[in-house]
Amino acid sequence: MNNLRILTLVGLIGLFLGTSLQAQRLIRVRPDRYESAAITKTISLDRIENLSFTSSSYLGGRLSIRAVDIPTARITYKFQYKVESEEQAEEYSGFVSVAFEDLENEFAISAETRPSPPWRGTDYSAGVEFEIEVPLKNSMKIFARTSLFEIDIEGPFAAADISSNFGDITLRKITNKVNVSSDNGAVNIENCSGPTKVTTSNRPINLVNVDGQLGSIRLRNQNGRISLDSVRGEVDARTEFAQISATRMRFESGRSTLSTENSNIKLDASVIAGDLAVRSENGKIEMTVPESVSAAVMLQVDQGGRIYTRQLPIRVDRISRTLLQGQIGDGQYKIEVDMTGVGTINLEGTRTASLSNR
Repeated sequence: MNNLRILTLVGLIGLFLGTSLQAQRLIRVRPDRYESAAITKTISLDRIENLSFTSSSYLGGRLSIRAVDIPTARITYKFQYKVESEEQAEEYSGFVSVAFEDLENEFAISAETRPSPPWRGTDYSAGVEFEIEVPLKNSMKIFARTSLFEIDIEGPFAAADISSNFGDITLRKITNKVNVSSDNGAVNIENCSGPTKVTTSNRPINLVNVDGQLGSIRLRNQNGRISLDSVRGEVDARTEFAQISATRMRFESGRSTLSTENSNIKLDASVIAGDLAVRSENGKIEMTVPESVSAAVMLQVDQGGRIYTRQLPIRVDRISRTLLQGQIGDGQYKIEVDMTGVGTINLEGTRTASLSNR
């Protein structure tokens, strides 16, 4: 294929066992760690819209991608081995390779192993560390599919689509769309905009200064906390056995939901310009909302639960030990707060300064 150029760079010994180890400059960095010398490639990405990275399930490592003010892309990487001896490092090096594919509108990077390497996939015996710098190009999209990589990406980039089994993921300055799927990794999203979808378990999800731009922000976590700060848009955040904390929230458009089980929710809303549902089980819900909000309000707890409100001009329609239903202002939106099991709801009004759109 004319538009395909494949450059295969072989890790240490490489795919061919006859390659010289000395030529790869194997370095012992700790009693049980060996590394290759760093390899740097300079590549033009002028016509490239997509940058992709994939790795074998047997490889760990770190992937860093940065948009910086340079004319051409720089890719620096080195191979790493956690072994008992130099001989074992030599053996492992023969199973690892890095390859580049230059396609019509995509530049693909892969870190691979030969079939059935002599180590288990989750013990981090072999890995590759990448430092990638690309020219400032707001339209570029980043794709990554890994098993054991820590991933750190900072744009501006148009989109990021990341899938990983283990390893923390950090994304900054993604301007149009974020999609992250992890089995057991912490996910940090900062200074991003556009529709956002994050799924993980057992580790935290953290969003700071994220604007859904009237698109949805969908977060799913099993047994891991969700922390939100200065997030704007339609938010659907759900977890189990872990807390949700959200400060300086701007719920705009659609219907937002915060939900957990057997834990607490702490919410500070600066703007409510859409429907909002907050749910928990056997925990505590603490909420502050603007006292000027225009919303129909319904707060519910089970027997044994408690409802407290403060500094909110609620016109009460129905009230009992387990229910408070009423209206604030014109009742334009809906605020529904539901606590099942044993728990409490605290809803408090705050005076907020006028906020301009970000």
